[in-house]
Amino acid sequence: MSGIVDTSVALLRKFAEFTKRLTPEQLAAVASGELKFGLLDGPPKRAKPSKPVVNIDQLAAALSAMTSRAAAADHIDGLRLTVPALKDIAKALGASITRVTKKDAIRDRIVEHTVGFRLNSNTIRDSSWSDG
Repeated sequence: MSGIVDTSVALLRKFAEFTKRLTPEQLAAVASGELKFGLLDGPPKRAKPSKPVVNIDQLAAALSAMTSRAAAADHIDGLRLTVPALKDIAKALGASITRVTKKDAIRDRIVEHTVGFRLNSNTIRDSSWSDG
């Protein structure tokens, strides 16, 4: 019987150590039964970070509505994409990223290919080429 008692004491000590890290709100939720505990079988498994899913059509539409390169860069930065995800987006949008490996450089190529190209075209089209 002392094996069960020793195990119970060890378990209660571990639980007491665990509860020291809880906030007062979490402790109240445990006491009220709102927060439940469960048993895990084996060591905790680390989840792989999920690859952000970006709808290319929505991104292209958002970028086409941008009126500045800075706004487009901020928008892309706000998506918090990984380098591989940015490369996939660049390829889908037709931006050349040959030998580009840095996140900011890939973003800049996407911006230049979409917003920058349009802004340059509009400037050329709307500029006056007269001599006076």
